Amino acid sequence: MNASDLFWVDLVPYIYQQPHLNAKQDIDQITNLLSLAPQSRILDVACGIGRHALECAQKGFFVTAYDINSSLIDENQRKSRDRNLDIEWLQANMTEFCRPESYDAIINLFFSFGYSEHPETDQQVLKKCYQSLRPGGKLVMQLMGRELIEKWFQPKYWSLEQDGAFVLVEKQLNYEKALLHETVYVLKDNDKKKYQMTTRIHYASQISELLQNTGFKQLQIFGGLSGTSYNENASSLVIVGQKPLKINAMIRC
Repeated sequence: MNASDLFWVDLVPYIYQQPHLNAKQDIDQITNLLSLAPQSRILDVACGIGRHALECAQKGFFVTAYDINSSLIDENQRKSRDRNLDIEWLQANMTEFCRPESYDAIINLFFSFGYSEHPETDQQVLKKCYQSLRPGGKLVMQLMGRELIEKWFQPKYWSLEQDGAFVLVEKQLNYEKALLHETVYVLKDNDKKKYQMTTRIHYASQISELLQNTGFKQLQIFGGLSGTSYNENASSLVIVGQKPLKINAMIRC
């Protein structure tokens, strides 16, 4: 896993403070998209700063949320205490975490997938999710589909943030290996810092195949959490898969 702690901790003000981000709206839409029953048990995979887990708990769901970054988990625990919300926060690796048949729904949001240069790692993550779902449970993933990345690709862009920081982002797309390399430079108060991240990207057909190979059925593809079509106007690639219900065969004499 090459998602460095510093990338996600130091860049929080620039990654998550964008005005269009609305965690409450996201969870309202997911509740409708998955037809979640009250008090469902939800697992938030790679929860980051915990904004979706907090909203799930606010709606009355039973929530477990994990991230590989212990610093973020510590901060998330403080947030839930401040809001008097009961959430199980865990520091864990998404290639390893598994609680067999424990959750009604698993959410993997805000493009938090593909943190390895090895394709088999993605399959391993999905396998753990599948095993952790109850029969009939659903997984929803929000990705930046490769179709969208190739359409909007900008090798370099910059922004001037509210705290006075100058943020420069450079991107390289390895088409052969399906890897997106990102380098972020932050210049603030005469100090310059550099952060790097590599992410594996997928076409809609490829992530569908991965889910099917894992055992997921009834796949649905959308262009956003609101359930719009996945086309050139999509804001993201959202895919929903369901773990099949168990069928108990009855033998009559």
